[in-house]
Parts: sequence; C-alpha cells; structure tokens
Amino acid sequence: MEGYQDRAGVRGLLRQLGIPASMLEDLGPIAAGRELLLQSWTLLNGSGSHGVDNARIAIGAACSGFMEAMSLGGEPFPMETMSGGRILEWTDAAMWFGIGTSMLLPLNGRLTLGDGIRRVRAFEAVSDPLTLEVTSSIYENLADYKRAGRCAEELAEVMRLKDDPVGASTMFARAIELFERAGEPERAEGARRASNSRSNLSSPFFHRGFGGGPNTIAGSAEFLRLSTAVAMG
Repeated sequence: MEGYQDRAGVRGLLRQLGIPASMLEDLGPIAAGRELLLQSWTLLNGSGSHGVDNARIAIGAACSGFMEAMSLGGEPFPMETMSGGRILEWTDAAMWFGIGTSMLLPLNGRLTLGDGIRRVRAFEAVSDPLTLEVTSSIYENLADYKRAGRCAEELAEVMRLKDDPVGASTMFARAIELFERAGEPERAEGARRASNSRSNLSSPFFHRGFGGGPNTIAGSAEFLRLSTAVAMG
C-alpha cells in the first residue's frame, strides 16, 4: 500500500480534505499525526460519500508524520546515538505508527515508503502493525513498564480484531504482567477484563478527552469502525 508522504505532500492532502494547514503548523510530527488520526474519525462521519477515502488519506498522512519523527533526512536515527529524551520521543512515534498502520493494514501489512526513506532498523523484519510488539520490548528495556504494557494491550486488541486469538491472548498476558511490574494494578485489572471481552466503548481520544472508555485506542468502538471502513489488503 502506498503510504509515505513528505511534509509538503501532507499539506497538499490537508487542502484536499478541507483541513486548514494552520491547524498543524505549530505541531511537531507526532502531535500532528495524532491530530490527523482524530480528524479521520470526523472525516469518516462528516464527508458524505467521500468519508471513507478522506479518513484513509488522513490516517496515511498521520503515519507519515510518525515515520518522520523516527527519521531525519530519510535516514533512521540509530538508537545507540540518542539521548534519553530522544529515545522516548522515538518510541512514542513508533507506538503511534503501530496504532495508525493497524487501522489500514492486515497484521502482516507494510506501507510503501517514498524514495530515499528507509525503514528503521529495529522494524525491518516485522510488519508495520507489529511495530507495537517491538516498541513494547524497547519500553520494557528502558524500564518504562507502563508504556510497554500499553503497547502490548493495543496490539492485543488489534490481534483480536484481525482474527489472531492466540496472539491476542499472549499480548494481553504480557500487558497484565507489565502493568503489575509498573505498580499499576488498575491498568492490570483493566487489561485482564479486556482480555475476556471487547468493550466497544467510545474512546476519549476521538472526542478530545471527554468521557470514559477503554484504556486503549484499538479497543474502542471508533477504532473498530474506522479500521473496518478504511482497511486495505
């Protein structure tokens, strides 16, 4: 699937979608990508017959932003040269890249990158949705067990949606263990409940933080509807 767009390309996409470029101009690539994922829900529901196509374009542009945050001039950042803050920024981008691509792709899917863009070395051997598993391991190595658990739980929900119950069970168990190691018993219990049944509640993320809902984006009603509508083989 065609996926990567440079920043100029993303601006053009925003014009096509009727989203003011000024909305994203002051945001970094990760924040801009998150905003585009949020906008994809609005576009799906408010663009009439073009809703699905517009939402798909916005999600692809979001993934481009996350890829940009992991790269510099088309070259992936080598993790061993990063500062601690930069590693956390990089892993945050990787987590959102996994969430975004999971909306578009099957579990074994990969976006087509633009000329001169190389995949980050840590993700060369895995599909794009499975970057969530690699990112969970990176967070665990950094002793950030809460974020490691978040990535594992997001992937568990994705695997359940995409008919991989064995993988989902493994990732839910991993999430529960990581949340317990993080001293987050409520998150561990939430992951345990989620492992038994999908909530399909609305996610606060898609409504700018208002209301309750699941602890994951991938476990929400909005993610289910979006991924069903925009999915590409």
